[in-house]
Amino acid sequence: FQPIVDPTNTNVIYALSQRGNLGKSTNNGNSFSGALNGIPGGDTNNWDTALVLDPNDSQTLYYGTQKVYKTTNAAGNWTAISPDLSNGPHTGNLDFGTVTSISVSSLDSNVIYAGTDDGNVWVTEDGGGNWTKVSDDLPNRWVTKVLASREELNTVYVTFSGYRYGEDNGHVYQ
Repeated sequence: FQPIVDPTNTNVIYALSQRGNLGKSTNNGNSFSGALNGIPGGDTNNWDTALVLDPNDSQTLYYGTQKVYKTTNAAGNWTAISPDLSNGPHTGNLDFGTVTSISVSSLDSNVIYAGTDDGNVWVTEDGGGNWTKVSDDLPNRWVTKVLASREELNTVYVTFSGYRYGEDNGHVYQ
């Protein structure tokens, strides 16, 4: 899935594959080692697990299971900064109840948004100490992307997919 290259040291590359398998390379991709220290194996990972780099600090990354995890030492160790942000696991052939998108404000790293595959959108304004659900008036659909505005601190863009429900219509909200 998405690779992330450290903008301050391009020899450092993070590579994510199915179900949240995360590797880190410090030699420009010649070799990778596991980078999930601190994330419990019992957490629920989405097929395409959310992973983002803090735009203000290349040593800080965020990773989503049903919770949001944070590392401040370039994936050396992860710590949960949220409770379960989903509506819980669902039965069926796919795991539901996972964080699908995370966005950190480039204006203030304490402002972090998270969206889930069961329609929840959350924000923390204190770096993960307190989370507020902001999606009560939005569709109950898979959140495909949350994106913090690069111009206005308290503005976020959210996209939803109706694919799971047989809908072709997408949803975009600000």
